[in-house]
Amino acid sequence: MNVIDRYLASFGSSCTSDLFAQHELEWIEATLNPMRELAYPKDEWGNADENLFENVDRPFLDEFVISRMQELNLPIQNSWPGDHSFAICLTHDVDRVEAYSPKVFKRNIAKQFQHVGRMKQVKLAINYLKTSVKQLLTRKKEDPIWNFEKWKQIEAQFGVFSTYFFFVRTKKTPIHLYDCDFELDDTFKMDGQWLSVKDYIVDLYKNGHEIGLHGSFAAAKDATVFSDQKRYLEQVLGQKIESTRQHYLHFQSDITPKVHIQNALKVDSTLGLNRSAGYRNGTAMPFVIKSNEGYIWELPLIFMDSAILGFQNMDLEAAKIKLIQVMDQVQAVGGCLTVNFHPDYVNEIKYFELYRFLLQVGKERNAYFGTCKEIINVVDVCAE
Repeated sequence: MNVIDRYLASFGSSCTSDLFAQHELEWIEATLNPMRELAYPKDEWGNADENLFENVDRPFLDEFVISRMQELNLPIQNSWPGDHSFAICLTHDVDRVEAYSPKVFKRNIAKQFQHVGRMKQVKLAINYLKTSVKQLLTRKKEDPIWNFEKWKQIEAQFGVFSTYFFFVRTKKTPIHLYDCDFELDDTFKMDGQWLSVKDYIVDLYKNGHEIGLHGSFAAAKDATVFSDQKRYLEQVLGQKIESTRQHYLHFQSDITPKVHIQNALKVDSTLGLNRSAGYRNGTAMPFVIKSNEGYIWELPLIFMDSAILGFQNMDLEAAKIKLIQVMDQVQAVGGCLTVNFHPDYVNEIKYFELYRFLLQVGKERNAYFGTCKEIINVVDVCAE
């Protein structure tokens, strides 16, 4: 089954390619194909400048397909089990586990030294001495981004599970200025107990959550670097890693999918927006990206906390309104609302309360909740 057929299968067995003219099929395939982004100038993260993406505020591709089916009085059937009219995929990019850690701060300073001039290096060294004292004192108290157990607790309360994407540093990982600064052997407090990030990963998995790889900047373009990080995370977990999302959504269309496919990933969820909510490829449906090496499922990231509450600086009420607007759109087309909430924002009230609101409304609307792997397992069966 090709890219178009797999996408159309999300609307039921009545939705086939013969419903569309050749130029319409070519438009659908071109819209889903991330290769079109190669012509775009790059933003500060080395990604295609999302300010140039058109019509990202609606799942226009899905709406077009549904409109055609309605014109022909054909039944529309979504992919989700039972009587669920749409799905929600909960994800978390784990970028930090401590705000005040001398080891983490030292890594951050060392990283910056590689990318700045001599005068800046002197200032960084002075700042390092001042801040190290403060961090050593603070570490004896409560770090402002601890309380990660709240995510587990609220998800258990609502009976849902998430995919947690972990950044991995290895000895072979080239460190970029935007890369994360923690390591999996680092320790932090959760539930009043000290544990390592490795312990946290295993604990999440044992409690039913999926663990995915949050690839570094270099890993987005280097299959060997990606493989090294994936292998290390699999050794920690004792299980195969099947899902990924690149840090800062760093994605190069002609390289990154090949990296993922060569490393036997089943699903990527990188194609989203850093500055707003929306539909980068015009769809709320999982779709396939192909290369000469094979294919990988793409689960579009539609709503991210840092884009709405950070970059756009919405207050809680405005963010709730935006979330409802997006959820209405996804539910109307029978798609999957993939969201990303960063665990290190747990103590910022508007972030955590927006997540609670998402779970409440999703449950009220009878959404199907699934991890990345679970969502793709459902649609993969429907596409066969």
